[in-house]
Amino acid sequence: MRQVIVATHGGLSKGLQSTLSMIVGQNVAETIVTYSLQPGMDATDFTVAIKKEMDSSIDYVILTDILGGSVDNALSTLLEYDNVWLISGVNLIMLLEIVLSENPNTNDVCQNALENAKSGMNLRKTVVEFNGDEEF
Repeated sequence: MRQVIVATHGGLSKGLQSTLSMIVGQNVAETIVTYSLQPGMDATDFTVAIKKEMDSSIDYVILTDILGGSVDNALSTLLEYDNVWLISGVNLIMLLEIVLSENPNTNDVCQNALENAKSGMNLRKTVVEFNGDEEF
């Protein structure tokens, strides 16, 4: 079993969950846990909350917004556990890949999600024609 946690500054984590709900449905989106660091809050509180809920039979994939940011740094302390993976730079492609994957190997899922998220980014200065296979 795999638990996905999205932890970010501000409302980004809730926004990603909301967008995920639009694409794959509320029942899937509700399976992720979100943490939103607001002004005056301490990101280490997220670590404490997650530790209280941790189960050694579950793989935890934690997605944070900024590498080296306060949320990422606080949650990186959970990497002492073998069943925790941490990916910084969360985006929607990455989140979709992880929540929709049926691959039981969490390490492979995280590696694939990271690769696909990177390949899904590009800079355009001209119109790119698509072949029509994708729905909008």
